Amino acid sequence: MVTLSLYQSLPNLIESIGQEHFYDQVANSIQTLDVINEIKIVSYSKTDKPVFLGECPMSKLDEMYCESAYLLDPIYDLVCQKKHKDMVTLDSLVTHPGVGGAPLLTNTAANFQCEKYQVVDGGDHWIMIGKVVAFENHGRAPLLYVQGSYAGAIPFTGAKTPAQNVASDKTLARLHDSAIYLMHKVLQKVQENYLPKQSATGLSTGEARLLLVLSDTTGVTLDDLSNLVTIPSLDVADGVESLKGFGLISSDLSLTEKGQEMAERLWAISNQQQADIFANFKEDELASFKQQLQHLLKQLA
Repeated sequence: MVTLSLYQSLPNLIESIGQEHFYDQVANSIQTLDVINEIKIVSYSKTDKPVFLGECPMSKLDEMYCESAYLLDPIYDLVCQKKHKDMVTLDSLVTHPGVGGAPLLTNTAANFQCEKYQVVDGGDHWIMIGKVVAFENHGRAPLLYVQGSYAGAIPFTGAKTPAQNVASDKTLARLHDSAIYLMHKVLQKVQENYLPKQSATGLSTGEARLLLVLSDTTGVTLDDLSNLVTIPSLDVADGVESLKGFGLISSDLSLTEKGQEMAERLWAISNQQQADIFANFKEDELASFKQQLQHLLKQLA
């Protein structure tokens, strides 16, 4: 393929404006640049989900992005939700400076801020050793790069049940007679299957719980949320700010259109999980089980 500079490709691009082949020309112009390759172009629709332009093959990650993950993309949020008219760059995604003025991107899983501690001569390169002076963990599942492809992190929920029991018969009998132990084991098993599905939405467990509670609630305060959601008060405040940053809730804690769409997705995951877990329960058995849980909650309040 012949490589061109940006200015060499502009005439053909300008001539194609308003023509049917405009987007194809955009893709062709970028792919011929001598400093960029293997690029994918996304078109954001005002009324529908985004699509990839050109004939590039779509990976599972691309399909997931176009289906729902785009809703959490800050680029999409700036261009489509906030009607951002300027060129969107990394600088435009930065909301606050870090230590020493270093720019920090929003909606990241975590960040380390370091100061120079030591520079070591590594032969054909310098090894820079930093000292961590600040750290933020926002509780989100990070995007990983493993064996040549991107992957998501699944929350660790506990060790697998060993193939052989290592406890004595007496210990097992006491454990199986303990309602507290049994509740913990059931919760562990539920989380092993449920949390990965929930994390696939891009929200942390706390953020997802907040959105579910807010989906059918009006006039709620932060204190109300702290009582309704089973997470610490500090995490409630941080979670609310994150949901605002994602454009899922407004300043009065009501869900935006984007938030309603995400909440419906979370409820669908939750309802399907419940249906799978209690598939072998009769209707009256499930109703009785829920009644016992409600009774227990009232007793512990």
